[in-house]
Amino acid sequence: MKRKETYLSRDFRDTAAQRFPAQAKQLNAAFDMRLNALLAENADASKEKQYHLKRQILPDIAAYETLQRVMPKEEALQTVHGYVERLARTSHKQLAALLHILHTQNPACVCEISVIFLVFRYTLGLPQAPGLAGGPDYV
Repeated sequence: MKRKETYLSRDFRDTAAQRFPAQAKQLNAAFDMRLNALLAENADASKEKQYHLKRQILPDIAAYETLQRVMPKEEALQTVHGYVERLARTSHKQLAALLHILHTQNPACVCEISVIFLVFRYTLGLPQAPGLAGGPDYV
């Protein structure tokens, strides 16, 4: 059974195709081999840990290590970090839209969800918005 591709593996393959088209096939093969090796090394992990390993941690490591073949370590790190940051920004926008909708329907429920929104803003390094839980200026 083929494993579902994560955003990290998809973004890695896009990077390989766009920035290193002559080496894309070899880079994708190296990424897959490294990811499979990492999965095998962690096969005895608990089911809960496996979920995080397969969806985030191991593809992140495989992408970083494979990109080091064609770019300096710091550039590889920043490239992989960009994949994660892009997902966080997308999630942040989706959450902001959800909070706006919830606030218009039921302002009281926004307080419960605002903690998650603050975590996203902190993770992304965004400035804290005044009135985060108090109104639509949090978007």
